[in-house]
Amino acid sequence: GLCELSGELEANVVKEYDACGGLITISYNGEDACGNPLSAGPYYIEVDPAPEATVTTPLFPEKVACADADGFTAADATYSNGLEGTACEISGSIEAEVVKEYNACGGMITVTYTSKDACERDLMAGPFYIEVDPAPEATVTVPEFPADIACADAADWTAGNATYTNGLTGLCEISGELEAEVSKDYNACGGTITVSYYGYDQCQNPLSAGPFTINVMPAPEATVTAPEFPANIMCSMAADFEAANATYSNGLEGTACEISGEIEAVVVKDYDACGG
Repeated sequence: GLCELSGELEANVVKEYDACGGLITISYNGEDACGNPLSAGPYYIEVDPAPEATVTTPLFPEKVACADADGFTAADATYSNGLEGTACEISGSIEAEVVKEYNACGGMITVTYTSKDACERDLMAGPFYIEVDPAPEATVTVPEFPADIACADAADWTAGNATYTNGLTGLCEISGELEAEVSKDYNACGGTITVSYYGYDQCQNPLSAGPFTINVMPAPEATVTAPEFPANIMCSMAADFEAANATYSNGLEGTACEISGEIEAVVVKDYDACGG
């Protein structure tokens, strides 16, 4: 009736929130028909933080070649909670943390993403592992060898080291030297020198070259040296005359190429009292 006081008060709503949460405050203020003040509240409604974002990473290869590992880079990851265009949006990108642990024998690249969103909540993806293949094997290069060598030069002949390389530089380089293994099988009549190279690179891959064969020529023929003989001999001395042995030598005494010795004389006596 006439004593009734009733009506409505409009809500005063204050929203103070973002993707990390906040508060909605509701208050009612006004006057009744007699001018008496009316109020209710404030009432507080907590706004929960928006859902956490999901991290999306780029695709990575399972393996990379050693030569490509130095230049390998990882793209940024992205994150989003799917609420784009609203106050509750959480999105952005995360820079990759790339750790490279490899050498010419291979290794690993590790990619990790770590960060925090606008609400200081952890964002993380990984680690992701990318295998680094071993570098290509090295090629062995040997020095040039003669086809033939004189017997007199064989004793002092040496072979230079072979070299090997895979043609790369930096962490993927495989290079070095192999010492020659020299086997000499010869005498004054000739023979061979055999050269081989064996070893391992720093990744324990076997390396080899050869065998290479060098022909050792026979030593020079010997020269015969005969004793001196008289031009004439008395008939009475002819019966007892003897000839010393001849000697022969190629002048390479004391070496494996020496050819030397003696030749026994064959004496034919064809004379009588009248001479001969």
